[in-house]
Amino acid sequence: MARCSGRGAWKSLNCFKQSHTGLGVLTQVKGPEGAGQNLNQVKAEGEGPAQPAAMHRQPGNDMRHPLPLVIALTGAFAAQAQTATSLPPSALPQVVVSATRHAIALADAPAAITVLNAEAVAERGSDNLLALLRTEPSVSSFGRPIGGRKALSLRGMDPRHTLILVDGQRINASDGLVGSSDFQLDWTGAVDIARVEVVRGPMSVLYGAEALGGVVNVITQPLPEAWEGRALLEGREGEGGGSGHRAAVALRGGLAQDWRVGLSVSDGRREATPTQADPRITAVEGRHAKEAALRLSWLPALGHELTLDARHSDEDRWLDARERSGLRRYHQSLHDLSRRQLGLGWTANWEGERGLETLLRAYRSGLDVHNQKTNGVASLRPNTLRDGVVEGQAGWRVGASHRVTTGFEWRDEQLDNAGLPGGQAQATHRAAYLQDEWQANTTLAITGGLRADHHARFGSELSPRAYAVWKLGADWTLKGGVGHGFKAPTLKQIDPAYREDEGPNTYVGRADLRPEVNDSAELGLAWDAAHWGASAMLFRNRVAHLIVPKLISGTAARGVYEFRNIDQARLQGLETQLGWRQGAWSLQANATWLSARDGQGVWLEKRAARTLGLRADVRGEAGSLGVALEHQGGLRLASAVVGQPPQAVRSLTFVHLHAKVPVTAHMAVRLGLDNATNLRLAERSPLFSYEDLPRTLRLTLEGRW
Repeated sequence: MARCSGRGAWKSLNCFKQSHTGLGVLTQVKGPEGAGQNLNQVKAEGEGPAQPAAMHRQPGNDMRHPLPLVIALTGAFAAQAQTATSLPPSALPQVVVSATRHAIALADAPAAITVLNAEAVAERGSDNLLALLRTEPSVSSFGRPIGGRKALSLRGMDPRHTLILVDGQRINASDGLVGSSDFQLDWTGAVDIARVEVVRGPMSVLYGAEALGGVVNVITQPLPEAWEGRALLEGREGEGGGSGHRAAVALRGGLAQDWRVGLSVSDGRREATPTQADPRITAVEGRHAKEAALRLSWLPALGHELTLDARHSDEDRWLDARERSGLRRYHQSLHDLSRRQLGLGWTANWEGERGLETLLRAYRSGLDVHNQKTNGVASLRPNTLRDGVVEGQAGWRVGASHRVTTGFEWRDEQLDNAGLPGGQAQATHRAAYLQDEWQANTTLAITGGLRADHHARFGSELSPRAYAVWKLGADWTLKGGVGHGFKAPTLKQIDPAYREDEGPNTYVGRADLRPEVNDSAELGLAWDAAHWGASAMLFRNRVAHLIVPKLISGTAARGVYEFRNIDQARLQGLETQLGWRQGAWSLQANATWLSARDGQGVWLEKRAARTLGLRADVRGEAGSLGVALEHQGGLRLASAVVGQPPQAVRSLTFVHLHAKVPVTAHMAVRLGLDNATNLRLAERSPLFSYEDLPRTLRLTLEGRW
């Protein structure tokens, strides 16, 4: 394997990007090694594919029974795979970075974590984070009433409460600022992704207000010393829409002794999918995205690394719609999106007895959203989001049993929109945090942290957190913790003069909104043996002053909403996971039960009471073959009648198939069938204001050298 860039402890972070690991069920890694490997083991890059767990939805009329075909194919494939042996695990511990802001063994991380490696990303065949993660424990979607868009939710928390990072750097929080958007989910092309870490549960102490529900950290491929390349070419054929392509190329390697560079470009297109009831109206919007990314690394001295990161993408989206009132004109709505991020960073390992490690970086990100409508229909106002961040961090050992991490963050947030007074709103955020990880003895580790935030409008707030990891035995781990965090209203929500049509709905600001406050707790037990693994975790989020859009006139799909505080909301539940691996075969399952109610006991809309997932795979020298099922039940959506509580809709179950066949040592062909039963949400309930893609066949040619 090529040598990693970086040195000292920071080299371990880069090497971590190259690794694949087995399934430790409480802190779960989705990779081909599955449940049959110990939590503390890591595999080298290239040892095989990844195994996600899956959520599942109800079959439609066609292909009602795909499983017999899968079983038949699997039996034939397994005959070739019987000679495959389990890959030997490395002695190196698997590490993650998102739970503590430094490298730590996955089993010891003070949080509930799921990790997808690069092979898992490739199997799922998408650049969209929700499409990659929707089969994972406690990951669900919040549908938007425009073009089939959906946002990502963790444990039933609002998508605004999930912080999305790329290599630890926050991107524009557009889900809370641009109505009916999903623009946070497509900042990184799949060819760039080394792994995705998902921290379920509040991480406000380390990341601030946006992490009230959890963190999704996209970690890009490391820069090796020797040159390497990756490429993919994919075609898609959808049944009734959604056909298109993806193409991407990435090159990474050394320019000189202490210089590394990485460059990637990608292009993807997906045609629009019309509704079944009226082909003149779009169910899932079309899109065409082009992206380029550059990373430059300089290693000027032992233990030091300077990096330059630049990323830019342009995306066009289009859909056909009809006015909700007035002339009721049919028209086309065109969105032009531009994303950009530029950052400079310096990381250093100062060696010495205390193992001092430091980080200093500054970066800016921006998102421009422009809309144009045809046939004389008024266009939406442009939105321009700009974030500037300066942050620093230091970590060191104190004695034999403590590690201290401290840091600061300064962030300037700006939104340009003609609907705001003066056409602009701005907020400055300042924060400092301190974390102590105490190894009390050989089996018990306790982590405590405190963050102080200052908001330009709402003043100062403290966010404490405490977490413990207790090794009960060789195969058993008990984890649990409590935390507190807050999130101020967004720049639009707090402005009473703000009123805008955002898609089919109108949203109105409110001046007396209060910050949301979350008190959280979780407790889980995991068992991880040679071929089996299982876990169960209880969690609870008690959110005071939860901000929700309340329908004040019209219908759920075409109405006027005002932002309001709910006095109190409780989102609590149980996550369970089970994994098994024997030879070439593996099985993974997960289930989440959620109760999401406001202070009056009314169920919160868009939260499913049950999400279940199952993935079965067989892998060998001849390739791999697998099926994934995802199910959600007990989902409630906004009633068509103003003032009525959310109404239950029928359960949903999806089936996905995938296969991989190596062609040469450096080339492979993938075949996928997404939504194999061609489930359409409109057939399940008229309350769905969004749609999923129809059955889609994808064929991918990928190469590595």
